[in-house]
Amino acid sequence: MAAEPWEERFARQMLVDGIGYDGQRRILATRVTVVGPEPWVSLAFRYLAAAGFQAEAVPAPAGPLRVRVGAAETVLAPASGVGGGMLTAARVVLAALEAALEPGSEEEHGAGPGAGGAGATE
Repeated sequence: MAAEPWEERFARQMLVDGIGYDGQRRILATRVTVVGPEPWVSLAFRYLAAAGFQAEAVPAPAGPLRVRVGAAETVLAPASGVGGGMLTAARVVLAALEAALEPGSEEEHGAGPGAGGAGATE
């Protein structure tokens, strides 16, 4: 049986406990929207897309970052200082992973058989 096109790209990520093959398929099928100020929203978008999420970045003038996964929304205060952007982006990805890999989230976030490749818009 031939491997899916995304399997090689995410092979190392699938080795992580709690993700595996099925978890990566769920990640690939999960849409995540991040709304917030620059540069945090762009960094979060890049991290999400690299993980395989179907990511969308929506720049907003000010305020916290809002991470939407299905009907769930997580609000995060952007970190400041050296490395604050990367720390904030990592927190966004962790929130999205938690939502995508939560038991029962497969139906809620649209994951399922036939999950395609990572789609991303900025």
